[in-house]
Amino acid sequence: MKLNKNLKIILATTVIATAITVPNISKAETVFDGPYLGLQLGVGKTTSDYNYTLTSETGKLKDTSMNIGVMAGYGKVFSDKIYIGGEIAYTRGNISDNFSIAGVNFKIEQNETLELTPKIGYLVQDDFMLYGRVGWVRTNFETSAGNSSDDDNLNGIRFGLGAEKMLNSSISGRFDFTFTNYEDVSYRDGTTAESLKIDTEEILGRIGISYRF
Repeated sequence: MKLNKNLKIILATTVIATAITVPNISKAETVFDGPYLGLQLGVGKTTSDYNYTLTSETGKLKDTSMNIGVMAGYGKVFSDKIYIGGEIAYTRGNISDNFSIAGVNFKIEQNETLELTPKIGYLVQDDFMLYGRVGWVRTNFETSAGNSSDDDNLNGIRFGLGAEKMLNSSISGRFDFTFTNYEDVSYRDGTTAESLKIDTEEILGRIGISYRF
């Protein structure tokens, strides 16, 4: 995969987008200008395709769970319509599934996620915006086999679309839908050179509320 190269591009884009919007922080020209803090609640569905090369056994794991998180960001509107900003978010969930290969029980758990994304939006109205995001995420996965377990922090690329509405001069509500593709991970079984390979994707729908300063 070219994931690492793509992540470097995304991180650089996020830094540039945030740097562009930071000047004139004290002068807010529209309701979407400036920094914000918020909370978000969502439902995520994670799908993991596994392949055990020793027996050529394949399968698919699926689970859906609620998650909760916090976010902070900064943005600025240009030419009265174009929004450019950056956002960092932390999300905690509890997604898990298990399977059995050659008499050994495996379990995969998805825990916390750190997300860093640039956001580009378009103001349909002065208080209503449509936006898209393409960014980097890092999620903790715990994989257990029998009595042993292993923690992995997997990088991923997240794509998303959303809408945000100002509820008053300081508070906004939003909804977004994202898709995340994580890097592949492989495990040796300890007795042979064969590997258990896992490829994971995530679909996430979230609602959020933010306070803009």
